Amino acid sequence: MSELLELGERILGKAEGSGEIELYMVSDRSTDVTIQRSEINMSRFHVKELIGIRVLHDNRLGFASVNSLDESLILEKLDEARSLARHSLEDENNVIPSPGKVSHLEGLYDPGITDFTLDDSLAYAQLFIDSALETDARFSLSDGFFSSHDTERAVVSTLGTGECERSSLFLYMGMGMAVQGEEISNLDARAGGSRDIDGIRVEEVAGKLVESTVGTLGAERGESFRGPGILSPSCLGDMLLSGLMVPLKGNRVLKGMSPLADMVGERIASPGFTLRDSSNMPHGLGNRSFDREGMPTPELTIVDGGILMSHLHNSYTSHALKVPNTGHASGGPRSVPVIAPSNLVMEPGDSSLESMVRDIPRGILINRFSGEIDPVSGNFSGVVKGGKFVREGEIKHPLKNMMVSGNIFHMLKGISGVSKDVRRVLNNIHMELPYVLVDDLSFTSG
Repeated sequence: MSELLELGERILGKAEGSGEIELYMVSDRSTDVTIQRSEINMSRFHVKELIGIRVLHDNRLGFASVNSLDESLILEKLDEARSLARHSLEDENNVIPSPGKVSHLEGLYDPGITDFTLDDSLAYAQLFIDSALETDARFSLSDGFFSSHDTERAVVSTLGTGECERSSLFLYMGMGMAVQGEEISNLDARAGGSRDIDGIRVEEVAGKLVESTVGTLGAERGESFRGPGILSPSCLGDMLLSGLMVPLKGNRVLKGMSPLADMVGERIASPGFTLRDSSNMPHGLGNRSFDREGMPTPELTIVDGGILMSHLHNSYTSHALKVPNTGHASGGPRSVPVIAPSNLVMEPGDSSLESMVRDIPRGILINRFSGEIDPVSGNFSGVVKGGKFVREGEIKHPLKNMMVSGNIFHMLKGISGVSKDVRRVLNNIHMELPYVLVDDLSFTSG
């Protein structure tokens, strides 16, 4: 048994009084190196130990957290959570779930991380800088980081839950621009990650960052029109997270804030759109054996051929809405569980990016989207980042000062092409997404 599980069982054994108790425990040893203006800015080794305590008493919830694994401090915070429970409002949907059948995943942990030092992280950060600057002298790296995490997490409860797993994670990111004379390119960012040391690819990510920024030099003003657009995997990820995943969360459905509340079994997208959440994706950075509440995390098909199959739920929303718990409790020990996906995967199509471009008489290839999406109405408006103008089936030139607007729900139904190429996107969560061709977007040239 792990030390965290043993500690949790001891705490529950010493806990006296009525009420159900859940402990969510995290121990994380990390290295962090930050980059500013193409130089190493700061580095540190950090140990974080956190416990979130939930107590239920007559359907009343109390929560407290402590930044320590000291038993006396944990017991003090447990008493605090009990006191809060006694004075909170009763809610019959406050539940701590009974144990589920968890299948523990392989490949989450690289034992080599025990010998991975701050000097190793510094070396990888420097390699990111050198790889970027040596690729093209016009490129300038403004910000970035490299981090490693050796993490153990556990969930124990008085209802019998006792789950623990250890994972390793390496993350890195760079943001920069290209400068040629008085011209400055679009600012762009690229990120990468790996569960194991052998999978670290900082040179590859740095190279893609340089390529994307240098490729926007020579940008020209476009023209205002309404027509097709091709969304890159990065752009699609930005829109999916803000525009689609928010109304798919069970808490939004419960509060009456989701336009997709009564749409399970109904068409919400074109037949070419199939979206899954997979916590056991090959090399998935969001892989996990159990969620924030210790529940199993089976693969969930969210949209199948354009038909909405399920919302995302934790124990609270599943109990309130009387639907199965999908295992999507998320968040850290400092707060009660929220809802979030693990790894989003959109099924590829049978088109190539080149063939989608050839089919466009006039349109725009959108690399990134920076703007606002209203998750209730679905309306969005923002700036096209790294856009390319397409005329008569050919990419002509980069664009500047171009806006795009539309509606996320209309856009999903207007998908007319999906690429067979799928790319990894890291934007708070891990996504593997294709390029998609959307028929009707509004473009405005500034």
